[in-house]
Amino acid sequence: AVFFQKAAQDMLYHLVPVCVSRYMCADLMSKHSVCISNVPGPQQPLAIGGKRVVGVEVVFPNVIPQLSLFSYNGKVCGNLVVEPEFVSEPVKLADMFDEEIRRLAISLRVDVV
Repeated sequence: AVFFQKAAQDMLYHLVPVCVSRYMCADLMSKHSVCISNVPGPQQPLAIGGKRVVGVEVVFPNVIPQLSLFSYNGKVCGNLVVEPEFVSEPVKLADMFDEEIRRLAISLRVDVV
């Protein structure tokens, strides 16, 4: 149902007043509890303005918790965003997530930096 709602909103977004489109966006996001994204990125080094890009971070501008992973140049970068009001120890959660990812990598014989 959410997929069809999103498709309908995409079609109508530019046809309605701004106040309605804001309501539509807030309504869609209120139906989610977390945003998880795994975006494959370029696997060769890039440069911007003559400076080599060493890592990439992805953050979605919304109000729900999010876990974002982005592969770039043979590495995986990640962000974990939570609401401190509801997650009392966000650093501990991030450390535990990191520990589990490292365990998974070791079990799969993947190099961990």
